[in-house]
Amino acid sequence: MDADPGILDAIFGFWLDIWRALKNPSINGAVLAVVAVAGLTGGLLLWFFGFFKRAVPPGPSITGPTVVMPLADHDKREANYRTELERLHQQISALQTEASGDQLVVLQAEKAEIETRLSDVTAALGARDQLITSLEADLTRAANEYPEVAAKAKAALDGGDFDAADSLFAQMEDAGDLAVLATARHAYSRGEIAEERIRWVDAARHYGKAARLDGSFTNLKKAREFSWRNGDYAVALEFGPKLITAAIAEFGENTQEHALALNEHALSVHAAGRFSEAEGLYRQALDIDRATIGETHPDYATRLNNLAAVVQSQGKFAAAEPFYQQAIVILDATLGPDHPTTVTIKANYAAMQAKRG
Repeated sequence: MDADPGILDAIFGFWLDIWRALKNPSINGAVLAVVAVAGLTGGLLLWFFGFFKRAVPPGPSITGPTVVMPLADHDKREANYRTELERLHQQISALQTEASGDQLVVLQAEKAEIETRLSDVTAALGARDQLITSLEADLTRAANEYPEVAAKAKAALDGGDFDAADSLFAQMEDAGDLAVLATARHAYSRGEIAEERIRWVDAARHYGKAARLDGSFTNLKKAREFSWRNGDYAVALEFGPKLITAAIAEFGENTQEHALALNEHALSVHAAGRFSEAEGLYRQALDIDRATIGETHPDYATRLNNLAAVVQSQGKFAAAEPFYQQAIVILDATLGPDHPTTVTIKANYAAMQAKRG
């Protein structure tokens, strides 16, 4: 066992100072003798305790080293996710052969979502990781009430088992002793899981419950979107005005959230056949866009497409054409000509031209 080197240095320094003082004739010898004896005694004590003192190992780092996922592991995750998406794509294609009406519309929308994710698996996997982070934040809040269930749900998410995680979220959501906002939060989380699993009907049900319990902008936006995706336009129409009100209350007028809410409600109104009303809503959203995100943003292009579609629905093909053309120019320059959104809008424009003959 070694003595503390710091203490040994202190003792050596002390005696060096004494030696220098002894060489100074102006200092009284008796004083020096007293100081020397005291110094010798204190130095021996310091040395004794320093020699037997145990070294305290440094504590663990709070933050720890930054962990970087090996490239091979990242590539494996992407490959597995691509395989999962391709399997879902095949399943939906098989279901389409026997579907009709609203069910076929929903399946087509789900299939389009899968194709969008397959076009950029890296981005889709990043979105999934962000979702897991969000869900785990909900579980952290729930851990006080349901520690065991929350821990199991987190383990399921970490393992990529969304079905098991959904079942555990359902247990917490259905518990009768939760506050209304907590129940809404768990319902929203189940909607996120269903959305990730590309189960639009389930997503609409969960998001709808969350919005009815807690009419926040976020909850209402998802509830309206997935009601509309499922062709349940009456329910989507119910959520639309509430979404606009929530956007203004939470973010103010002439904001991107307000423009988004107007566009979302316009989609429902358009689907209900109220073309003139929908056109007014689209134009109002575009006015806000021009003052906020500008006329070169992809969202602006998407809303131009929506305006073109509703103008086209009124039989005004010539008036719709410049809206389609402007949207395509913007998307070619921003998202690229092969992006699914660009391809879709080009297809819309081509279909209108075909109708004109």
